[in-house]
Amino acid sequence: MNEPTVKQTLEPLYNSRKWINVVSIILILQGVFLILNIWGVIVCWIPIWMAVLLRSSANQLTTAYESNDPAGMRTALGKLGQCFRLFSILFLVMISVAVIGIVVLLIMTMFSDLFLMDFLREILQ
Repeated sequence: MNEPTVKQTLEPLYNSRKWINVVSIILILQGVFLILNIWGVIVCWIPIWMAVLLRSSANQLTTAYESNDPAGMRTALGKLGQCFRLFSILFLVMISVAVIGIVVLLIMTMFSDLFLMDFLREILQ
């Protein structure tokens, strides 16, 4: 049976390693921009951690591909998997914050309409 080598297995990721590094830079920028708002301070570390994991995974992919190292391949893929888990957490947190924001906005809109109606009644009387 012909089992694929480490090079054959990692070739698609090895060819994409520059884009993996670009995504890590974008994630660092996202983390920096998240620091600028109140809600973002709570979760700004997640994209930065993801960027570090992606960068480390890209370096490990390069090393494993060039040295045909199965242990390095497992390490690189493990870091990549951890990055996807962190992305899922970040996505769920951002969706939750958006839903909470929409609910707060709706409640504020309802109360502001009631306040506006009382204000208009007093002016018109």
